[in-house]
Amino acid sequence: PSYGAFGGDASTAKMDWGTPWSLFRAVDAEFHFTIDVCANEANAKVRPFFSPTDDGLRRSWGGAGTVAWCNPPYGRDTGRWMKKAISEARNGAVVVFLVFVRSDTGWWHECVPLAAEVRLIRGRVRFEQPGQAPAPAPMPSCLVVFTPESVTGRAGPPQLAHWDPLKR
Repeated sequence: PSYGAFGGDASTAKMDWGTPWSLFRAVDAEFHFTIDVCANEANAKVRPFFSPTDDGLRRSWGGAGTVAWCNPPYGRDTGRWMKKAISEARNGAVVVFLVFVRSDTGWWHECVPLAAEVRLIRGRVRFEQPGQAPAPAPMPSCLVVFTPESVTGRAGPPQLAHWDPLKR
């Protein structure tokens, strides 16, 4: 499939598109993030943040009391980020992901059932890249929220919601 401004296809697309500030502010108003675990200087939404050099997949996200934001590189590594989030939630963190709705993937079926909630975002997210016009995502996006209770099975199945961040 064509990914338009995101690049030729999923394997060659740029992976550092930033979350739109309007969407992030709506989510942050509810969760009050303490760290951005997958960012760079140009697209970080929270300070502190882990850059590619810091490698958030190899570092602790902070454990109990941490509320982590993650807009991971979309593609083959999304499942690795989801599994890391589950591990961090088992250590007490709350983790909120912005990802494509990819119910056709193994990571979705393995990880999303352990979420506390999945919020299907109305419309297409228009991601940001410095020096470029915001580009609509090539597919629908959602928020996936992992909590210590959800990853240990104490919260029941994920709650599913439809969400319009601009009409809150």
